[in-house]
Order: sequence, then structure tokens, then C-alpha cells
Amino acid sequence: MNTYQGLLMLRRNAHRLPRTPENEALRQRMTRTYSRLYHSYRTRREAMLAAPPSVGRGALARAQMIPPVPPTL
Repeated sequence: MNTYQGLLMLRRNAHRLPRTPENEALRQRMTRTYSRLYHSYRTRREAMLAAPPSVGRGALARAQMIPPVPPTL
């Protein structure tokens, strides 16, 4: 599983998790995990998009390779 899929899975599971006091610890853990993964993902995405088009990666292809995700759950 890659980072993008992990972020999507965490978002999907967090939205499905019932908001009960029993689940609050799990929700906080998922939020911390998401923020760590997001930092890594955003760093790679920004580096990829910062490469000039002359490198051989077109802007559209780059945007499709690494789509944006929300910064928080």
C-alpha cells in the first residue's frame, strides 16, 4: 500500500467510526498517523510538482500521479 492509499483508508475509516467516547482514543491515534503520513506525502508531492516541465514530466501527468489530499481528517 502506498502513502496515498493509506491516507485515503484513514480518512474513510475515520468517517465511518462512530463518535463515541470509547472510540476517541482510536480517533486521536488515527489523526496522529494521518498527520505523519500527510507530512511525508506533501513533501514528496511538492518536490515532484516543483520540477520544471523540461525534466520530462508534464504538469498534468504530475498532478495525476500525486493528487492532493486534505491536510486533516
